[in-house]
Amino acid sequence: MSWGRQNHRRHLDQCEIHVDRGDGNGFTILTFDTTPNHIDEHPHPAVLTKWTYKAIYRTKDRRTGQWSNPVSVIVGGD
Repeated sequence: MSWGRQNHRRHLDQCEIHVDRGDGNGFTILTFDTTPNHIDEHPHPAVLTKWTYKAIYRTKDRRTGQWSNPVSVIVGGD
C-alpha cells in the first residue's frame, strides 16, 4: 500500500499520525511517517480498549490538506 494524495506523492514529505488510546489524554502524536505501513508497537493494554487513529499529510514541515477520518480498532484483553 502506498500513501499519497492522487498523483501528488512527490510533493508530500511525510504523514503525521496521531492516536487516542482511550486513556483520557485525547489524540497524541504517534509518528511522522516517511514510508507507508507504519506499525504501532505500543504495548497492548490488559483490558479491551479502543484506540483511534487519524492522519494528515505534511509538506516542508507543515500540515497539508485535511485530517483523515478517524479509524478505530479494539486492542488488548490479552
